[in-house]
Amino acid sequence: MEEYFSIERVFELEQNEESFLASPMYSFDNDGEILAADVRLNKVKIFDSDGLFVNSFGREGRGPGDFSNLISAVRMDDGNILTADVSGRLTLFSDNGEEVIETYNTPVIPLMGVEVIDSEKVLIYGRGSTSDSTHLIHLLDLSTNEIIEEFLDLDFSEHPQILRILTNISSASVDKYPPDQLHIEWTQAVDYDWLKF
Repeated sequence: MEEYFSIERVFELEQNEESFLASPMYSFDNDGEILAADVRLNKVKIFDSDGLFVNSFGREGRGPGDFSNLISAVRMDDGNILTADVSGRLTLFSDNGEEVIETYNTPVIPLMGVEVIDSEKVLIYGRGSTSDSTHLIHLLDLSTNEIIEEFLDLDFSEHPQILRILTNISSASVDKYPPDQLHIEWTQAVDYDWLKF
């Protein structure tokens, strides 16, 4: 593995009663802070670049700032935090998570993740909620709460179980370099023994 990968840094996240993590999904911001979206506890926990606990926010529920099934949290370019819930809801929080700025209900259910493009646009991935929706990656304009472009058109109408599996266990990542282009990498982990025709 050493010929392909090198360890850049190893650090431990502070663990105590308040910072305990049950099932986290991590993201890093430009300052090295770590956002841990804990999918089991429905909380976002913030750690500084040394792994020390800073703050946590969120709880299980359906009100503003609540999560029914938190899947990820990412830092926006302006420092605010955008969270994604499997229910199709995105919530924009202040930079420390203490204030709800905006809630967006998307047509992508289940919503499997979010990647920041810039201060107004994000990529969300998962299947659209309409029966004719076959795209799995969607470019969402947060200023209008509208999907402005869709990618990865997979029409599995003959075998809907494939689409269900792909939607539930796939992920995407985005590279914004060069600045005028998007490079989207899509991965899917499918056990083909599950696919029965």
